[in-house]
Amino acid sequence: MIASAGNDASVEKHYPAAFGGVISVAATDDNDQLYPWATHGDWVDLAAPGCEYGDEMCGASYAPPLVAGAIGLLLAAAPTLTPVQAIAALRATAVPVQGINGGRIDVVAAAKALGILPVKPATKAQVPTPGRRLDIVRGKFGAVLHKQVRSSGGPMTILLTRTKASGCTMELVSHQALYLAWRTTSTQLDLSDNVAPGTYSLDVSCLDTRVRPYALAIQSLLPTSG
Repeated sequence: MIASAGNDASVEKHYPAAFGGVISVAATDDNDQLYPWATHGDWVDLAAPGCEYGDEMCGASYAPPLVAGAIGLLLAAAPTLTPVQAIAALRATAVPVQGINGGRIDVVAAAKALGILPVKPATKAQVPTPGRRLDIVRGKFGAVLHKQVRSSGGPMTILLTRTKASGCTMELVSHQALYLAWRTTSTQLDLSDNVAPGTYSLDVSCLDTRVRPYALAIQSLLPTSG
């Protein structure tokens, strides 16, 4: 479910946007800035343009359909993709927006991160820009899974796919920070946040102790050189 964050220029939570499992969307202008009337706060997941047809139709209600349309495009281009994976890619590749936890959706960047569109190789005449890395790990585990994850800082999305995932918890922890999975379905756990640089322990604990196959997709910024 995708819902408008609101139009009251405050950080007050609005519902259904603030419910767990709902994607909350704020409204931004052409400069990737929140409109003065846009509801904001660290509970807001994504942003999208809030004015359509010039300045004739404006409001946060116009932003969620753009996010839904972006998800629809990604799913249409890659039929094996799940909605949660599409949302995770949009969150991981979003252009940062001050005032919310996420950023403005970038459909092309999300498609490239998912392998739907080819990434154009850099030439000597081009100035390199920070890219994003997608690591996929597969295997089997029972009640507990431990992995080490390194981050150069910035947006990171970790998506775990496993049977009976709703009986599992997932956390990314270091000596200085803790991030928890914020969305869980019957087969997937999603952890998406802006993380500090460092080495983290990814810990998954499941009530179901049966050894089952899993897939772990980690999207993060590539380390900057120099």
